[in-house]
Amino acid sequence: MLDKKHVKTWVKVVAWGLAIVFGASFSFLFMLPRNSMPGNTMNSPTSNSTLPTITTTAEEQARSILGQAKMAMDSEDYEQAINFFQQAREMDPNNEESVSGLAEAYYEQGKAFQTKDPTAAVEAFNGYLETLPNGTKAQEVKELLTEVGSADETETGVQE
Repeated sequence: MLDKKHVKTWVKVVAWGLAIVFGASFSFLFMLPRNSMPGNTMNSPTSNSTLPTITTTAEEQARSILGQAKMAMDSEDYEQAINFFQQAREMDPNNEESVSGLAEAYYEQGKAFQTKDPTAAVEAFNGYLETLPNGTKAQEVKELLTEVGSADETETGVQE
């Protein structure tokens, strides 16, 4: 009977053997001329020699861009996320995820700039309200705008 050590060794040997066999067979397929592969009509004299084109819909492209926007949000690159959400929104204006994501990116950017750059925070918060005026955070954004606006007036010495 084999002990655990020998079983692991044999499993590795078999796995490597299978990998070599499959690798060699795929390499052999790539060495064959294209016309000799079964079912290949791409280079036959009667076929059109152009490659098929892959078309994607605006909705599919928007989904791809939304993925990039989410990654930018995860890395807290709100400016890039805003750009991606805007692109996705232009491609598929009916996509609710791009609208809510854009508003969320504006919100997070405003929060990030709130103490560092009040003017940029105001722009970001206004971007949220323009994008999603009745969003779940609209009231909070309005309050933050009031806070940032009063902090900005204090810093610049402007009084009403």
